[in-house]
This record gives sequence, C-alpha cells and structure tokens, in this order.
Amino acid sequence: MKNFLVLFFLICSPIVCCAQILGDGWTREEHDAYWQEIQQRDRERERAHQRFLEEQERERRATENRIRSERFVSALDVDEMIAHVLISEGFSTVDEIALVAVDELSSIEGFDEDLAQELQNRAKAFVEKRNAEFVEKTKTLGVDDSLKTISGLDQDMILSLAEHDVKNLDDLADLASDELMEILGEGIITEAEANRIIMSAREHWFTEDENN
Repeated sequence: MKNFLVLFFLICSPIVCCAQILGDGWTREEHDAYWQEIQQRDRERERAHQRFLEEQERERRATENRIRSERFVSALDVDEMIAHVLISEGFSTVDEIALVAVDELSSIEGFDEDLAQELQNRAKAFVEKRNAEFVEKTKTLGVDDSLKTISGLDQDMILSLAEHDVKNLDDLADLASDELMEILGEGIITEAEANRIIMSAREHWFTEDENN
C-alpha cells in the first residue's frame, strides 16, 4: 500500500502542481515556460554532477599514477621520466617488469636492449629482496597465512594492515571500507575495491554458518 501511495504521488504531483499553477491565473504559455526552466535546471544539475564525477576520476588516476611513479623511482633507481614511460606503457608494478619479456621492454620508444635488460635485472633484484623481507616481517608481526590469500592485497598492503593489528581474516572482515582505505593510505584502493576485499575476507563466515 505504501509503495502504491508513493507511486501515486510521483505520478499525480506534477498534475496537481500544474492545476495549481493554471488555477493561479497562469497562461498555458507561462506554464510551459515554467516547466522548461525546471527541466533546464535539472539538465544543468546533471551536467554539473557529471563534471564532478569526471574530476574525481581524474584526481584518482593522477594519485594512482603518482604512487606508481614513486614506487618505480624507488625500486628501480630510475628518474621520473623513465617511470612515466613505464606507466604510459601499461606497467603498474615492479613484478610486471621483472616478468615481462625483455624484447617487450626494448621495443618501447626510447629504450634499447641494454636499458631493458638493466631495468629487468633491477626489478628482479628488488622483487627477490622484497619477498625475502616480506616472509621475515610477516613472521615477526604474526600475520596469519590466510590473509595472504585475499585477492586485491599485495605485500605492502598486508604489512600495512599488520602494523595496524589486522593480522588475520577476522580482523580484516571486521573493518569498514573507510577504515581499510585509511589504513592503506590515500589513493591505494578505491571504495569499491575495499568493499570487495572485505567481502572476500567475510566469505569464511558464511561457509562456517552453512557447515554448522
């Protein structure tokens, strides 16, 4: 009944409003001009909202690229120009550079085989060192292996979580999306990604309920 009343109001309110306007002495032309103005304002609000969303997306991408650039500069000991080239070619992690064929790197405009090989050597060395440090740090911090199975979490994220006392699936599952985003830092993941990670951590709750 409630839904019917809401639908009735939505359908009838413009008619009632129109009748009130005409009843107040408005001419048909004035009425039409009035509704055209309302529709124009609605379109302007929609365009403004779209511009706002586009600006948010540009800011998100800029932050994401800045973080990637900083990681490449630090991990590969390269300048920002090379880091930006790698990003523009679609590389987002050092691991990708370590695993890609050298021919693919050397085919990038401005790169030659020597530079490509050196970049990959540095990437492999970084990944090897980082993986060894990750194993040691997770043992020291007491991180449960189950946390490492969650898709969307990389090693840096897992260590950040552990440093904030989030060390197993239940700890992660208890977080809200904004809490997870705050722990990981600005621009690391989106709200949608945070929600997916948390829901993935909660899956074992539902499995346990079904088995009981």
